[in-house]
Amino acid sequence: MKTYLRTYLPLHLIFLFTAIVLFLPFLFTNELVLWRDSQFHLARFHELILEQQNGQFFPDIVRYSGKNAWGYGLNFFYPAYLFYPLLFLWRLTDSPVTSIIVFNIVIIYFALWSNFSIIYKITSKLKFSFVFSITYVLTAGVGNAIADNVPISRIEYMTQYASNIVILLAPVIILSFYNIIFLKKNSTWLRAAIYSSMAVMLSVPTTLGIVLTVIGMVVVAGVKHQLSWMTIKKLFLTLVVILSLSSVFIFPFLQQRKANNWANLPNNPDLFGADFNTFFNRLFGLGDALSLTIIIFTVWLILSKKFNSTYKFLGISYLASLLFLYSNLFPWYLVNPALSGALQMTYRWNFLPALFGSLYVAFAVNDLIKVKKSVLPIVYLSLLYLAFNAMMLNTFAKKFHLDGFNNSTNQLILPTKENIRTDGLFN
Repeated sequence: MKTYLRTYLPLHLIFLFTAIVLFLPFLFTNELVLWRDSQFHLARFHELILEQQNGQFFPDIVRYSGKNAWGYGLNFFYPAYLFYPLLFLWRLTDSPVTSIIVFNIVIIYFALWSNFSIIYKITSKLKFSFVFSITYVLTAGVGNAIADNVPISRIEYMTQYASNIVILLAPVIILSFYNIIFLKKNSTWLRAAIYSSMAVMLSVPTTLGIVLTVIGMVVVAGVKHQLSWMTIKKLFLTLVVILSLSSVFIFPFLQQRKANNWANLPNNPDLFGADFNTFFNRLFGLGDALSLTIIIFTVWLILSKKFNSTYKFLGISYLASLLFLYSNLFPWYLVNPALSGALQMTYRWNFLPALFGSLYVAFAVNDLIKVKKSVLPIVYLSLLYLAFNAMMLNTFAKKFHLDGFNNSTNQLILPTKENIRTDGLFN
């Protein structure tokens, strides 16, 4: 225990400090800045609280919030079991704002530690693992922020809320399977199973992308004759454990799916690789923290004559994943009808470029720290500042107090034309 505390306690404190700093603006003002999806997620949480107050702890059909247009399908595509800590905190404090902020602080801290621990498990490189975790969590997310292009602020105003959480934890799943499939080490199979079951119970669309990524790795390993019988057995065991851990969610809703007609989920075809402008804006936009960091390090690595095949592979993978998700180079119009009900938007799979880009930055810092020792704290403080600044601007530039409930009727007050702002924010 003494060795553990001496080695990891400083990291736990740094990760906790990082998570708290990001949300300090909201803790100071007790405000949330909300986006279009916020009304949906708040209504979902309010619905679940009302169900609990009426003795229904395992969500079934939506009854109270008015969000019942999708019937049983709502609870399948937007499961809520892992939000129970937030719901109980909400009921205990009777403060939705504070509850969401505290819950998000825990999520960021948990994501930072989880991503650090999986990389450290594979590489045994402390600084490398730290840089990867910080870079990934502070730059990965669904979509972009309003005032600053730092996606971490998206988790606060709850756009694609559950998908954002899965994206933050995606490296643990993907790298755990990578460790099993390609490195022939079975030490991460249980971690892969636990985090995969969490993903299933948070966001089906984002989990779909993770599943396809893992299947792709299995196919590549099979083609290269790197898939041993022992690996196949371990993968099968992992799948069984995933199904077992998430069965409380999967089987009841599969039964509901079979017994009921579900309406289609909403779909926006324009977000399926609209055009090349989206790709170029994301790659060369100075507001995108990850792309900007990669460009700076690429120049530095070339000048230092340290740009090798690893950076070429990760750089090409980063560009390819951006092209795949954010341009019309990939014919999304061919798969859109089949995937629209589950994927909805391609940026639910943003973990792909975020993973490659964060590995690029981690390798770069690991190499360049020999040239300039201060590169590590500079990267950490710079990314933390950009993320904090996004939170700060999105809080103080638009002072909207959350007052979405009428206690006398115990019903959610949905936004109207009178209280919706032109930029999509609402009280």
